[in-house]
Amino acid sequence: MTPGVARSIAILLLATGLHPAALCSQDPVALPDPGIKLPVGVSMKGKPQPRFGPPPRMTIPEKELTQKEAILREAASYLADPVVLPDGSGGWSFSYANPRTGTPLKPRSPTEHQDPKTGEVFTDEQTLAAYRTRLHYRAEKAALALARAWAVSGEAKYGQEVRRILLKLAQDYPGYPTRLDRWGRRGFFARWGARRYVQALDEATGVIPLAKAYDLTRSSPLYTDAEREQIERDFFRATADTLLRFNQGVSNHQTWYNAGLMAIAGVLGDAALAERVVTMRGGYLDQLERSVGNDGLWWEGTVAYHLYAQRAMMALVNLGERFGLPLSEEPKLRRMFTAPVAMAFPDGKLPAINDSDPLSLSACRSGWEWAMQYWRDPLLERLIAGPVEEVTASLSSTVLPDAGLVILRRGSGENTTAAYLDFGPHGGAHGHYDKLNLILYTHGREWLPDPGRLTYSHPEYKTWVKTTAAHNTIAIDERDQYPATGALLYFSEGDGYTAAGAECRGAYDGTLLRRHLVLTDRFLVDTVEVIAPRRGTIDLLTHARAKELLPVGNIDSPAPVQLAKRDGYQHLSPAAEYPEGLTRWRFVAEDGKQLGLYLSGSENERLITSAGIGYHREEKTPTLIRRAFARSAVFTTVYDLTGDAVENVAFPEDPKDGVTEVTAGGTTWRIAVDRSGAKVEAK
Repeated sequence: MTPGVARSIAILLLATGLHPAALCSQDPVALPDPGIKLPVGVSMKGKPQPRFGPPPRMTIPEKELTQKEAILREAASYLADPVVLPDGSGGWSFSYANPRTGTPLKPRSPTEHQDPKTGEVFTDEQTLAAYRTRLHYRAEKAALALARAWAVSGEAKYGQEVRRILLKLAQDYPGYPTRLDRWGRRGFFARWGARRYVQALDEATGVIPLAKAYDLTRSSPLYTDAEREQIERDFFRATADTLLRFNQGVSNHQTWYNAGLMAIAGVLGDAALAERVVTMRGGYLDQLERSVGNDGLWWEGTVAYHLYAQRAMMALVNLGERFGLPLSEEPKLRRMFTAPVAMAFPDGKLPAINDSDPLSLSACRSGWEWAMQYWRDPLLERLIAGPVEEVTASLSSTVLPDAGLVILRRGSGENTTAAYLDFGPHGGAHGHYDKLNLILYTHGREWLPDPGRLTYSHPEYKTWVKTTAAHNTIAIDERDQYPATGALLYFSEGDGYTAAGAECRGAYDGTLLRRHLVLTDRFLVDTVEVIAPRRGTIDLLTHARAKELLPVGNIDSPAPVQLAKRDGYQHLSPAAEYPEGLTRWRFVAEDGKQLGLYLSGSENERLITSAGIGYHREEKTPTLIRRAFARSAVFTTVYDLTGDAVENVAFPEDPKDGVTEVTAGGTTWRIAVDRSGAKVEAK
């Protein structure tokens, strides 16, 4: 790229509000999806208008008022160990860790912070700023706890401490940087920066408990009129100005900006601000339309951020309903609370797709209980009554079209199998380079996982979990896929089987990736096709949550092999190559359960074993790499779901248009697939 072209691109990016450095960042900043065009807003004409009664406007729920003892006990802890309000704004919270290992630090003094594992001490400004963030977090939590104690007891000692915290923030806020982000950019260039923190997300989440704390205490004689004016003008109004400086549209960050702004509107009695939160571009109604699919799932394709955005909407709806806005009536909001159920494994756990964690549906329970305050839903009633496994073990195969996920399910009870094929949108900054990834749960456990996100403080967040090599999919020339969206080709159910196929044409230049799954009660047939514009290395990677990966039969010793030192491959070690023609393998778990593999094999195919990283850095996932050096390849794998259910497998001589025969349970299945569908016969 010439300097002139680079300069032109930079000018164009700045004109659209996107800093050029954002293009090279893999940090978890939730950037808006440039493909989504948002309206300028919707009108509140003819709809209920915000109404503000006398304070307190954000009352404590009745059931909490009955827990006076617990409220006073929590508040007493903050009186015994008073909040230290830092002199200065905070940094990025994930920087409070050893940058080499990702281990969280412990304060040894205000200026010295130690890695408890290695003993290293950090005194740099980045660490100190992250520590100030922790102090700000504690002040927010303390203020609300103390305000609740004042509300249930009337004792001045609790209210005085709330007043001290809020006045300090009001005094300091005007002196914080105009705008600063965690990369050190300032002012115009710190587009996603803030003032009290280096990201506006923290300002938004933090202002909610502070607004509630002030709302509960401000009518007391603890404050003078001048102090109330200062707190409202120099802290709450100034924070609103910070949150309104830019709009992130579909982002989960914007969801929290909206909730924070609604809390500020309640404090200030600002009807115009409350209306703006509901109707503006990126506001509550627009986000339900644009950020939530018709299947009820958040657009970033991760349950963790689905629940994160959902919590913000819950906070906003709680506030809006108190101000006379019937925000709970929106159909897509209601769908958000049942949507994760469709993704669940039979045991109630959830796949860790994109930047998510290995969660279970229990993480959704507080949301279900909240939703039942506003509407009755039979499914939520069943889930709350529990156990959730009674619901998830009986789920049917399904397609979640907006999320881009097809889930094949067979069997019942402990023998239930669920196979996931991910073909959907990349997911923005929280997406992974993993199109056509396969996740497999069978016979009581997850076998083929998605690695999730570890944590943002670990270097492996960038160097492993986001990479193509960390997933059960195709990598070309040991390089990551591009951010891409695939397409579902077909989804069908027949006598004793369920099938689906999907393809992607944008993961690599000029390359077609296609995957077909045919699931029965005893086995899964997985066929992967690759057609590239030129010869290269084509890898099909399979990772398992297991103790070991073993070949079946007598073999010669494998030879060490060197993999790439980039794009996740640097974490696949040690690697060994096995002789050609070794077509039977098995993953063996700690409990002795097995997942068998029958491989189609070919003269051009190499078999490489290694180990990747699981849900934490110490967990190793045995890995099989099927490698071809070619312009095109077809890999067919028959997964024996119990390790001994399949009696025989016969692969066609020509895998491109042949029939795979699988004998299991005395039945021989003849299976052929192409982009029009699966043809299955059982005799």
